[in-house]
Amino acid sequence: MRVLLVSDKNRKLDRNQNIVFFPTIETVPIDFELKKPSEFDVLIFTSQKAVKFFFEKINPEIFKGKTFLCVGEKTKKALNRYGFGDVLVPEENTAEGIVHLVLSKLEDFKGKKFLFPRTKQGRKVIVEKLQDKIDIYPLDIYETRFNNPDNKGEIKELLKENKIKAVVFTSPLTFESFVKLFEGKVFELLRGKKIATVGKTTKKTVESYGFNVDFCPEKADIEYIIKALTSK
Repeated sequence: MRVLLVSDKNRKLDRNQNIVFFPTIETVPIDFELKKPSEFDVLIFTSQKAVKFFFEKINPEIFKGKTFLCVGEKTKKALNRYGFGDVLVPEENTAEGIVHLVLSKLEDFKGKKFLFPRTKQGRKVIVEKLQDKIDIYPLDIYETRFNNPDNKGEIKELLKENKIKAVVFTSPLTFESFVKLFEGKVFELLRGKKIATVGKTTKKTVESYGFNVDFCPEKADIEYIIKALTSK
């Protein structure tokens, strides 16, 4: 099965003739200032990108011995590569999962100061749900921009001719950018295609536009989803 992967321009992919890459967004670091990084006890990361952009500017040695909370095993591995071993991952790989994890350990986190490096356009769930419970400081360190891919015309024809059987959206913004690119033609282009999403948040966004999501595994992993789809 030939699959269209609607993703981030910065994503690196293994070559696979069954995958067509369509980058509808681009992630870029933004300037930020953190005056007293050592005063934080717990850090929250919801993506590998946040880990990358944060530690490109801030010395990891400052946070040795601190506690980390993160979404997903890949984000955990990104932190492990910097030498951080005390990393907690919630059962649910979402912002809500982080909220539940923190609330379940409020006694342990009493008096602790939290730092949350995040995307400028990210969901506000973590801060909104926890700001009355803990001392949390959100820090915007990167942003996601709309990207108009060079292969837009080619993708439109492949979808119209039904040469693509499945479409994977990796985030709410990749889907919303896809809608913007093909305004007025989205339902026509996606008709009869199997739609897959990475994560429940993306699924909810796609469904809010009136589409049915056929595949959204508990394991929010792009490689796993691609393998499952292309092997059919």
